[in-house]
Amino acid sequence: MVTQDTTLWAKWLYTYTITASSLTSFGVLPKPYTQPEAQIVTITNVGTGSVTLTQPVSTHYVIGILSATTLASTGATATFTVQPKAGLPAGIYNEAIPIKGSNGATATVYASFKVECPPKMEDLTNNISYDVVELAGQCWCTENLRSTLYQDGTEIPFANPYYNPLYPDSEQYTIDFGLLYDYESVSSGKLCPAGWRLPTSAEWLLLNMYNLTELSDPAYWLTPNTHTNSKGFNLRAAGFFNADLQRYENLYGFVAYWSSEISTSTALIPVACKTHYCPYIELKEIKKTDAVSVRCVMK
Repeated sequence: MVTQDTTLWAKWLYTYTITASSLTSFGVLPKPYTQPEAQIVTITNVGTGSVTLTQPVSTHYVIGILSATTLASTGATATFTVQPKAGLPAGIYNEAIPIKGSNGATATVYASFKVECPPKMEDLTNNISYDVVELAGQCWCTENLRSTLYQDGTEIPFANPYYNPLYPDSEQYTIDFGLLYDYESVSSGKLCPAGWRLPTSAEWLLLNMYNLTELSDPAYWLTPNTHTNSKGFNLRAAGFFNADLQRYENLYGFVAYWSSEISTSTALIPVACKTHYCPYIELKEIKKTDAVSVRCVMK
């Protein structure tokens, strides 16, 4: 008795092809953004055989459930929705979303959008506007904070300019290097303007993906140096306040920044720092009573 493989015959008799309608770009979304309205994709069976669909998946987009999983005949359709995920970091999100069906039927939908940092960080309590740049997916303030008031308008306990008795131009130091803040000033969580926060230690260390010469302003470090500041981050050696000696030290040679991991149980706090002789950002510990610089990132 001779048997026939009906599956093999079906593959000879039928074609298995699907198409998908295209998406338009979701455009540029300013961080923080509200998810744009979902777009609908229609899958059509343009072959002659029945196709069973697999639910599409995506890395950066929310994919709605297929309206149907079987396209039994030519012209049969199914739909699903595509929407950018919420809360993604700044960056460009171009993605090819594969649509898979049985018997090798495939199609692809191309989705795109961009999350963009705002141009400024506004400190409304002091009427100061700071420039912003996108680095490592975060929106960073490109200047050292120089606010004397918390985001709720109350006064910051220690927000002082660098002071040198030989060059006592504190106003110019504030413009060039920002202010220095101690532990008490930053531990309230209200130091950065609303919608902004202190960076984590991990976020500081991510900046080592760049060459720090690209992040450092050559005019505000000891010379000679090879800094270019090509990324526009404006790292400036603001020095620090040494509480034990009650004096300001290392202007033009050292900068340190508070990170968000601020412990109440230790006198030593990790900060991100860079020196004239150190070509990368590393974590150090300082005393709570010392004062260093602050940068803010967007929440």
